[in-house]
Amino acid sequence: QMVRQKTLAEIGKFSMMIAHEVKNPLGIIKTSLDILKKDLPNDANSSTSNTEIMIDYMEDEIRRLNRLIEDFLLFARPAVPVFRQADMNQVLRENLKNHCMRIRQTNNEFIELQTDIPEEICYINTDPDLLIRAIDNIIKNAFEATKEKNVQGSVAKGIVKVRTFTRENRWIVEIEDQGPGIAPEHVEKLFEPFFTTRSKGTGLGLAFASQVITAHDGTITAQNRPG
Repeated sequence: QMVRQKTLAEIGKFSMMIAHEVKNPLGIIKTSLDILKKDLPNDANSSTSNTEIMIDYMEDEIRRLNRLIEDFLLFARPAVPVFRQADMNQVLRENLKNHCMRIRQTNNEFIELQTDIPEEICYINTDPDLLIRAIDNIIKNAFEATKEKNVQGSVAKGIVKVRTFTRENRWIVEIEDQGPGIAPEHVEKLFEPFFTTRSKGTGLGLAFASQVITAHDGTITAQNRPG
């Protein structure tokens, strides 16, 4: 455990250094690109030029890099939870309405979100904003895994299920997707920083979720459904 903590601390320092080194030049590139865009001819009747297409590509990549940097900084500077009593059933319901609306819209062709969250009040000692960010990362993973499988030819929509219940004074959240599953050799590595099976992933989303849940004296696990 001590070796792991030391390793995570070193990873955190490295992540912060890299993020800061990249963030400044990236900001300059973005500003320069905005200036170049202003110099383009503004003719509503002209077809989109190759230059405009290339600029759009560059803007997309800048946004992606910015998201990566934010992930690095978030992991390298873990927020200290500010605990208070909150009804997490209500907080999660609101989150699924608001934050997941964007995810549903972008994946609407492939995915349906199903929820089973009791109406009963469930107060726990928590940092609700931090915990919701952690849960949101897991839900995003579930959407991506389900979409990845369904894009490959399934006609029916994939389903992501979010369910909460209490057991032995614990608030429990279960998130289930219909993705291709987890390779057995990867299950133990899922929550390690920088472990990812996606070409454009950072491997920090689930590591951040684990970090937050551990700070709440909670546990996080993953497993494959039978079959």
